[in-house]
Amino acid sequence: MVSRRLSTREQGHENEEALRKWAKGAKLENIPTNQSGGASRTAILKLIGASRSTAHSNPRIAELFEQLDKRLLGQDTSAPHPSANKPVDAEGLREVVIALQSENAALRARLRRLRWGDDTGTSVRDQ
Repeated sequence: MVSRRLSTREQGHENEEALRKWAKGAKLENIPTNQSGGASRTAILKLIGASRSTAHSNPRIAELFEQLDKRLLGQDTSAPHPSANKPVDAEGLREVVIALQSENAALRARLRRLRWGDDTGTSVRDQ
């Protein structure tokens, strides 16, 4: 019996489904991360048996990784900014400052990631 080799399109679809299934079942604390706190594409692709180039060549897989990054970094873009509609009292101001510090830390991590890409010459996509 001769086994048929999968076409590139079929392999891409299988890789996408494998990543989707893995991401759905993965607990947040078990997701491998990179230096900026996002999902480690290399480690995750190795876990599902896909090549590293898959993350860049398959737009559906890139989208799944972006969703993983948002889960890891806690960036729900649909939520209003923490400072919206807060009362102007001491406790309200404290909460706003804490939220802004958290947002600032996430932006600094993003900036470090971009600088790392510039320093090493590695192609780094911005989420």
